[in-house]
Amino acid sequence: MRGQITACLALAALCSFATGSRAANCGQLRLLNTVQMTPAPTNVDIVPLKINGSDLQFVFDTGGETTMINRDVAEKLNLRIQATYMKMINVAGGGMADRAHIDQFDIGRLHGKDIYFPVSPFKYMDGVLSLNFMLPYDIDVDFGTDKLNFFSQDHCPGAVQYWKAAATAMVPFVLEDGHLVIPVTLDGQPVRAIIDTGASGTVLRMDVAQKLYKLTPGDADTPEAEKNATEDPKQPKRYTHTFKTLTFGDIEMNNPRLSILEDVHKRDATYTQLTSDRTKTEKDVAELLPEVTVGMNLMRKLHIYFAFAERKMYITPAFAPGAN
Repeated sequence: MRGQITACLALAALCSFATGSRAANCGQLRLLNTVQMTPAPTNVDIVPLKINGSDLQFVFDTGGETTMINRDVAEKLNLRIQATYMKMINVAGGGMADRAHIDQFDIGRLHGKDIYFPVSPFKYMDGVLSLNFMLPYDIDVDFGTDKLNFFSQDHCPGAVQYWKAAATAMVPFVLEDGHLVIPVTLDGQPVRAIIDTGASGTVLRMDVAQKLYKLTPGDADTPEAEKNATEDPKQPKRYTHTFKTLTFGDIEMNNPRLSILEDVHKRDATYTQLTSDRTKTEKDVAELLPEVTVGMNLMRKLHIYFAFAERKMYITPAFAPGAN
């Protein structure tokens, strides 16, 4: 079989999760790998890794379904690029249909060989490390220290918190269309949110802002955010608003500042039917923005353990460097 990966470092479909017998024969928490990430200027975290022996920097992205490599990087490494019959669509409506063959892939102590990454047209960093390479593990990140840990899923359910914290929230999640979806409460209103470490900011969908919170984009409480000179003029307008509270279970954040995204994010998508679902078109997929996207401006304050087999997140305040 192509794409053999040490310790199940591959698509989640290639790895099976233990279920019924786990509770009876559960073990202790077992650390498999630790990687020190670094923050990028945009506030997302960067994972150091190797492809065919070359050092690269990928964005740590829980908001993406599939790990990708940037086209210019693939060409620089002389990777074999192949066209495919499937097209991936991002929320901006952009598409990608090529894949690159990789002989050797290394992230810390985990290694893979003979695998394919979709080729991304975006040039920010060297690529993105997404959910398909996380699902076979438990993923633990203290965003205060940028320490990324890979744990075995073979442990007693709920026995994951190895660090001390004054408060812990256990939040269930579901996987929908390649996103981690959780319930949160924003200013007393329950909304559905995705956890997206590839997003620098936290975003509220415009129709939700208007319907639930009666906000008026462009007024004094919700001003339009300025665009920088290098930003693509086709990018949707963004507005900002400071809310009172955002809660994850028992963990509460005060005065969170959210962006509100203009509803014109899908200009480039077409009405071509998807090969995976003939009832949907590219335009349909591009319109599926979540109610809230929780980005790194808020997650910097958190320590999150993603127990993928349990479909639960364990959330505490992040470690503050220099604290006793």
